[in-house]
Amino acid sequence: MLPTFLCLADIQRAVRRRTALLHAFLHFPNYVQKGFEGRCTYQLSADQQQVSKLTSLAAFAHYAGVGYKTSMGMGQVRVEFGNGPPG
Repeated sequence: MLPTFLCLADIQRAVRRRTALLHAFLHFPNYVQKGFEGRCTYQLSADQQQVSKLTSLAAFAHYAGVGYKTSMGMGQVRVEFGNGPPG
């Protein structure tokens, strides 16, 4: 059996339920880097196999970071999993 992979359409089916983001600025010696920090809540409506893959990808983000300049401490992620609809 061939392995299945996530495609962009699978990720786009994840519904962002709630977002609370604020601009943040990191001051480096020669420049200022603009970013954001906050909380995003997603609800997955894909089949169980796709949910499993997206969950694994989200869990990996804790170790790998996301986005730009992760080696400099940016892109940090804390992932919390829940089973119910967002309240």
